[in-house]
Amino acid sequence: MRDKIISAVFICIFAVFGLGQWLLPDYELSFQERRKLAQMPDVSMNSIIYGTWMAQFDDYISDQFPARAKLRALRNTAELYFFQKLDAGGIYREKGSLYANARLPQNDVAAEKFAEKLLKMAGLFPDSAGLYYCIIPDKSHYIDAGLHPVYDMELLRGTVEKIVSVSGLQEIVIDDTLSADSYYCTDLHWRQECLEGAAARIAEVLEKGMGSVVSEVFAEAVEKSFEPFYGAYYGPYAQNITPDTLNYLTGPWLENVTVTDLTTGAPMPLYAEDWLGGMDSYDIFLNGAAACIGIENTDSLSDKTLIVFRDSFAGPLIPLLAPLYKYIVMIDLRYMPADRVHDYVTADRPDILCLYGAASAWQSDSLRI
Repeated sequence: MRDKIISAVFICIFAVFGLGQWLLPDYELSFQERRKLAQMPDVSMNSIIYGTWMAQFDDYISDQFPARAKLRALRNTAELYFFQKLDAGGIYREKGSLYANARLPQNDVAAEKFAEKLLKMAGLFPDSAGLYYCIIPDKSHYIDAGLHPVYDMELLRGTVEKIVSVSGLQEIVIDDTLSADSYYCTDLHWRQECLEGAAARIAEVLEKGMGSVVSEVFAEAVEKSFEPFYGAYYGPYAQNITPDTLNYLTGPWLENVTVTDLTTGAPMPLYAEDWLGGMDSYDIFLNGAAACIGIENTDSLSDKTLIVFRDSFAGPLIPLLAPLYKYIVMIDLRYMPADRVHDYVTADRPDILCLYGAASAWQSDSLRI
C-alpha cells in the first residue's frame, strides 16, 4: 500500500508539472539569469536525423520548466543552510551585500599578460602626451572574505609595475578613495554617486589642479534614481535580498556634451534610460557594451583629447571627467580588435588612460590586442 501511495504521489507531481509545461506561456527572457531562454525548436527532417532537435528540445524543457526560478532558489537554500556550503553558484553574502568568488588562475603569467597588453595599448598612440593606467579593486578587496578566493591585487600590481614602469606608464591608485559601500549590493560595479574621491584622484593626476573640478561637478549634480536594480549577483544567488537603487548624476557640466557611436556615426545618449528595467539597468551608462564611443564637450576646460581603453567600470566614471577634455574616446577591446582602432580614432598628442577592473585585468584574454 505504501509503495502505491508513493507511486501515485510521484505520478501526480509529474502530471502537474507536465501539464503546466504545456499550458503556461513560454518566456523569452530570464531577468534573474540575464539571458534569453530556449524556445520550442522547429521540427525538420534534418534536425531529427542529426539529433539536434532533441538537444534543443531538452534545453527548451529545462528553460521553460514551471516554477523554475523558485526551484533554483530552493536548491541554493539547501546548499547554503542544509549542506552548509560557503556560497551558492559562486556567490556569497557578507554584511548584507553579495560578492563573487575570484576566478582563477591568478599567477605571474596572467599578470604579465595583462602588463604586455597595457604596453600594446600605449603603443597604439606613440605621440601621446601622458600614459596612465588604473586597476579598480574588486569590492571583495574591502572585506574579510575568509575562505573565499579573492583577487590578489598585490601580485597583480607588483608584476605589472615591474614590466610597464620603463615605458612611462604611470599607475593611478584609487583604492583608498573607495570602500565596500562604493559598490552595489547585488552587483560587481561601483556606484556613480560614490566616485567623487576616485574621479578627483584620476583628474588630479591627468591634469594637476583638476581634482577640484570634480568636486564642483558633485556640488552641482542632480541625482536621478531608478529602482529596483537587480545586479548581476542577484539571480545566481536566488535568495531573499533587497535589490539596489541605481542613481545617476546630471548637471550643467553635461549641457554641451554630445556622444557618438564612432563605429556607426550615430548619436547616442550619455545616459540610455531605455535600459532601465531591462535585462541590465547598469547599461544606462553610455549604452552599455559599445566598441568605440566619442564624447565631445564644446564647453570643456581644455582642447585636449583623452583616449580611454576600458571595460564596463568606465561607464559611470567618464561622464564625471567630461569638463576636463574637449574630446574623450572610449575603446572597448573586448568588442573591437586593436588593428581597427585607427579606422575610427585619430588624435594629436592625446592622454591615454587604461581603466580596468581587477577581474578584467586577471582575465585579459578577452582583450583583442
